[in-house]
Amino acid sequence: MMPLQTMEVIVILRAIPNGRDCLPLLSALFQGFTVLSIDTSATVVSVTVEAQDQVGLCPGCGYESRSVHSSYVRRLRDLPILGRPVLILAKVRRFRCQNSSCSRTTFAEPLGNLALAHAQRTKRLTAQLLSLILTTSSRSATRLAHQMGIQTSPPRFCEPLTVVRGQQPPRGR
Repeated sequence: MMPLQTMEVIVILRAIPNGRDCLPLLSALFQGFTVLSIDTSATVVSVTVEAQDQVGLCPGCGYESRSVHSSYVRRLRDLPILGRPVLILAKVRRFRCQNSSCSRTTFAEPLGNLALAHAQRTKRLTAQLLSLILTTSSRSATRLAHQMGIQTSPPRFCEPLTVVRGQQPPRGR
């Protein structure tokens, strides 16, 4: 199944005002995830998702685990819809590793195609920002991004470049 394009999402959001009835359709945008809710306001569209898998694979040893230790919510910025920023609230579970010889006691489930580990943006948004910065200066890219409904600043435009090189962006900003 091909992911929905932005215009298809706009049609869905306009056709179904409460948004609840379109959750199965929006799940096509988030492969491997279930869309739990969508909340729209005048300033932001919030989409809550959770992973469909019932098991987690330990990145240290590869063992499967169904034992959930805890959970938390990751906040990810995504491409805008109708000029409004999109905030994805991804419910992430921490699993216990059941392998007694593994050095990890717990691990978080990865977000797969949605985002890299520790990222605050989706892969889609990072790709869009990267294409802007590779074709213009950071100041011009910032202006274009704001016109597209993407909120960012010139220093933040360097982060997609460090991710492409395989480095983690600096923390603490």
